[in-house]
Amino acid sequence: MYRRALALDDKYVNAYNGLGLVLSDQKKLKEAEEMYRRALDLPDNTTGTPTTAHTLAHNNLGRLLQEQGKLEAAIAEFEKATKIDPKFEFASNNLQEARRLLSLQQQPEQIIALNNTKYLPQEDPLTRIKRSIVKISVVFTGNAKGTAYGTGYVVKRRGTTVWIITNRHVVVDRDTEQRGDNLEVEPYYGENLPNLPRDRVVAKIIHITQPEENLDLALLEVTGLPDDISPLTFHQGEINPKTRISIIGHPESKDWSKYEAITIGIQSSSGNLLIDVSLAVGGSGSPVFDQEMRVIGLMFKTINESQIDSPGIGFAYPIDRVLQKLAQWQVVVP
Repeated sequence: MYRRALALDDKYVNAYNGLGLVLSDQKKLKEAEEMYRRALDLPDNTTGTPTTAHTLAHNNLGRLLQEQGKLEAAIAEFEKATKIDPKFEFASNNLQEARRLLSLQQQPEQIIALNNTKYLPQEDPLTRIKRSIVKISVVFTGNAKGTAYGTGYVVKRRGTTVWIITNRHVVVDRDTEQRGDNLEVEPYYGENLPNLPRDRVVAKIIHITQPEENLDLALLEVTGLPDDISPLTFHQGEINPKTRISIIGHPESKDWSKYEAITIGIQSSSGNLLIDVSLAVGGSGSPVFDQEMRVIGLMFKTINESQIDSPGIGFAYPIDRVLQKLAQWQVVVP
């Protein structure tokens, strides 16, 4: 298809990107690299989605170089992609991950280990809560996207095994319906951390809702998280409009950020909670707390200013619905 398009128009920049992806999937890496570089030799196409053609070409090229272990060259490409479009999440995430991998490669002993607690604010009452909220990283290989981040929180612990709830779309590619690779979670290590890579644990998906369901949930299982990381406290019951709430998550790589908001009400058609807040990418799966820091919901979607004429609306599942699904999965929470 792409070759036919280029036969008709050899300056069709998006076709070079598409052909490069096909060749990359076929492990024809040299030919794929040539296609990306040809795309970059042509004028940029800024009308496409999700970003410009040159942003995609640099990101695709960076992914290809990283796959070959050429981390410094990959970093250079991701930097070029983020310079063109700072809002293209995959390029900025890929840049973070490539820098992390390079640091681990060059100084493997320089890592903030799982048992490191020296940076935890011991007097902060939020520390215990943040420890139960994790940052999820996953790699989507379709369309050479790369790393995506999301939020999850602990719902159950038994010995060294921990169960974490998040959104389905955090761990499954929305475009291809393929589960992501290299699924890992990172605990909260504290504040004012040195510029060093932080240790993670491998996660596996043990339950997941189906695409046609009206719930977007996934349950992860991990082992090896520190002993002090425990389930959050839940509160079921009616949630009134204009209830003051807070959300903790990782939107726009602002890790473990707390946002204050108020509830708008319950959506009559779905039973979902509407919140007067607009969270960016990375906030999916965040816990919603009442004023006593009990979990009353789980964020799954936001509509921002560019989509509607309002400051932003967030959608969350009331915790009752989440716990009902966990019960169906035969996961009994405290």
